This record gives sequence, structure tokens and C-alpha cells, in this order.
Amino acid sequence: MTNKALNVRKQEKEAPLLCRCDVAVAGGGVAGIAAALAAARQGADVALLEKQCVLGGLATSGLVTVYLPLCDGRGNQVSYGLAEELFHLSVRYGAQRKYPKAWLEGGTKEERIAKRYEVQFNPVYFQLLAERLLKEAGVRIFYDTLVSQAVLEIGTGEKAFGPAEVSREVSSAEKRIKELIVETAEGRGAVRAKSYVDATGDARVFRAAGAPVQRYEKGNILAAWYYGVSGGRLMLRQLGTVEESDCMSKERHTDKPLSSRRFGGMSWEDNSQFLQLAHEQMLLDMEARRREDKDFEAALIPGMAQFRMICRIEGKASLRQKDRECYLEESIGMAADWRRRGYVYEIPFGCLCASGFPNIFAAGRIISSDEEMWEVSRVIPACAVTGEAAGIGAALHSQRGQVDLQQLQDCLREQKQILHFREI
Repeated sequence: MTNKALNVRKQEKEAPLLCRCDVAVAGGGVAGIAAALAAARQGADVALLEKQCVLGGLATSGLVTVYLPLCDGRGNQVSYGLAEELFHLSVRYGAQRKYPKAWLEGGTKEERIAKRYEVQFNPVYFQLLAERLLKEAGVRIFYDTLVSQAVLEIGTGEKAFGPAEVSREVSSAEKRIKELIVETAEGRGAVRAKSYVDATGDARVFRAAGAPVQRYEKGNILAAWYYGVSGGRLMLRQLGTVEESDCMSKERHTDKPLSSRRFGGMSWEDNSQFLQLAHEQMLLDMEARRREDKDFEAALIPGMAQFRMICRIEGKASLRQKDRECYLEESIGMAADWRRRGYVYEIPFGCLCASGFPNIFAAGRIISSDEEMWEVSRVIPACAVTGEAAGIGAALHSQRGQVDLQQLQDCLREQKQILHFREI
């Protein structure tokens, strides 16, 4: 027996099987919620693995509670299916700001042009309502569960433990994930599925499998969003919003940067520094608010670093800026550019897949895109659209060992997703 085989056997012995399912979804943010729901609605046995203790990811734990537009800014809705269903879920008990009355209460097209289909929502309601929705669909949710490694089947069946053990001789062979190794309160364990969805936000599953990825080399600006209360009103304090280069619309605004430092989001030291600097900015702002407003009280700070972009896969296809309003035969849905009116993109299924890794599907802000389009793919509507497609794709793959694009598109249409701009 080779040293590699001995090492794999040793690792497997140390990682008892905790769960077996058809589809395992890593990450419980909006993309992961959509993927798990979509897969379960296709009849798959689904396990959702989330490292936090609540759902929603950046949209809830990160307090980035802005459900950006489902429309193109010209009065046309472009994102449907679960993107719209989760939008309605987010405002079930009311909106905090930007309630889109024209869209939800039968306004005119002129009113819809004037007010885009977006909202600021309450993160606590969304977390709990999403959990209820998933449980009703039969999804098994595993909190406090961190994906750390992957066991691969390479070519005809050779096993390796993550990319470090994949030799050059088999680097071009087809690789399937057999199991994900997770860290839990009980220690290390394994989750075995037929298909996997990576909705981690940092391409953790694809990286564990050795798939090619691109890091966000520019780095994230410091953000320190938190909630406060004054006069009985809950308010979101948006310290460090978006960069000037990302604000293409007069509707958007920027603040001065909180720090000149940039953060990649893939280093424990980097992440810790981000959080500590953000916490200091929050406290300074809270102290200033209290001096100005005797009724002000701090209410909620984020439970995770507010990184927008960390790492994305190199897919079979990419979401590209030059494809604005282009018909793409393999489209799985559409997303609008939240920064600019009239910019709509069809999302090709190849964005969700990496060559040579047939049973892993990407969802959310890790899908393959060019640099400019990362700003579009990272926000809630695109995360929900790609999550839904990834979940259905994973369910179909678990049933048949492959994904037929026409069948996938038919399933999406059955779920009221519109795939092409010309169909609006």
C-alpha cells in the first residue's frame, strides 16, 4: 500500500461518517438557502452545512441587509424564481427602508422606473423565516459545521485527501468529491453526498478539491455596518459603504474610506485585523451618536467580517460585462447591475461549473465572472438566481450522474424563473 493510500485510510479513520445525503450544500447564506431549497424541491435528500449558528451569511450575520434590485431600472423585473420568493420572505413582517410599493402593490411602469425593486429588510426575521422554510422543505440543517477538506475520487477511483495529494500525473483526470471533511463540536467528521454545492462565499469546497480559482487581489475596503436604536426606531449605520468606482448611479453615495488598508479575506490574521478595526470604528461612531443623541442605543453588531468578495472559481464560462442584454443559450436566469440602470445580464450555466469537477456546483459570489461583473454576481438577487440553478443542477446530477441543460432549464421555468431577456 502506498504512503498516499495509508494517509487517506488514516484520515478517513479519524473522520467518522456523520451524514449521508444526495446533495450537500456548503454555506447557508442566501445562495446556500436557495440551493438547498431548490434541490429539496426536486426530491433530493439535502444537508445544509453552515459554519455560523444562523442562516443568511453576509445578508444577516454580516448585516448587509440590502436586498438589491430584482429589476433593470427601466421598470422591468429580471430576476424571478427563488430570488423573488426570498425577497417576499424578507419583507413578510415589513420593511425597514425602501419599501417598493410600486412593485408589490400594482404600481404603474412609471412608478416602477422611479423606484427600483429593492428593499432594506430585518435580518432577524429573515434568518428565522428562512430556517422554517428549509425545514418545511425537508432540508437537514447542520450549524456550527465548518468544511475543512475534501476526499476526492480521481479518474478510475484513486482517492486523495484534498489538492495537496493530487499528483501531477492525475492533475488532468476527472475528480469527484466523495466526502467533505467537516469540523464540529464533536470533532472531525465526514459528510458524504452524490453532489455538492459550494455556496461558501470563498470557494472553500472548490479550493479543497484543487479546482482553479481567482482571489480578489484588489482587496476589500474596511466596512463597519451596525444597528442602533433611537426614538424607538431601528437604524442601520453604514460605515464604509462602497467605493467611488463602484457607484455608477446618482442614487448611490460613498463615505470617506475608514482605512487605507485592503483585506483579502483568506488569512486568519487578516480577518482578525479587519474585525478589530471595524469594531473600533463602530465604537467610535456609537460614542459620537450618544454625544449627539441622548436616546441613542447600540443594538446589533455583525457576527462576521463584512467582506464582499474573496475568491471565485475559474469556470467553463464566465459572466462577462460585454454580454449585456445578450442572448445566451445556456442561461439559467438573469441579474441586473445594481449600480446602473438598463444593464441586464443572462447568467450561463458554465459559470457554476469547473472543468474536471463534475459533481461540484458553484453558487453566489464565487461563480466564474470577469472582474467587473463580480460586483453583480456577489449581491443577493444574483446569489439567489445562481443558488437555485446550482441546487437543481446538483439534484439532477445526484439522480442521473450528469446534468442535462435542457432539463435544468425546464425545471427552472417550472419554478417561474425567466431565463432570457427577450422573454420579458
